[in-house]
Amino acid sequence: MTRILPEIPVIIVSDWPSPFMWEKASTAGVAYVLSKTEFDGRYVHAVLGGQKGKTAGIKACGL
Repeated sequence: MTRILPEIPVIIVSDWPSPFMWEKASTAGVAYVLSKTEFDGRYVHAVLGGQKGKTAGIKACGL
C-alpha cells in the first residue's frame, strides 16, 4: 500500500505497541507508532506539515 499512496501520512496508535510493530511500521514508512496515552494533536500536525522523516518519527513507546 505504501507504494500506491506514499504521500498519505500514517500514524499507528495502539494500547500496547510491540517491538515487532515498530519494525514493520518503519519498513512501511509509518510516521509514528504511539500508545494511546501519548497520542495527541502534535503528531497529526507534524505529519500534515511534512515534518516527518521516513524513520525518524518512529517512536519506541513504553521501554
